[in-house]
Amino acid sequence: MDRSSSVDVETTVRVLLQAQGLEVSEAEFARFVQMYPLMREGADSLYIPEVRYEEPSPIFTPDWE
Repeated sequence: MDRSSSVDVETTVRVLLQAQGLEVSEAEFARFVQMYPLMREGADSLYIPEVRYEEPSPIFTPDWE
């Protein structure tokens, strides 16, 4: 599937907005369509298959002693 296809991006953005019950202006919709591929690419880059089964890192609690 080619994510850069404008029809796919427009449909995806429309479905995401509808799923959340959000109504936006045409200008806002056009901006979301423009931004979506970059945002999707950023979100996809957060997935690192090599650490799939690793435990989350412990919580850092700084102690001043």
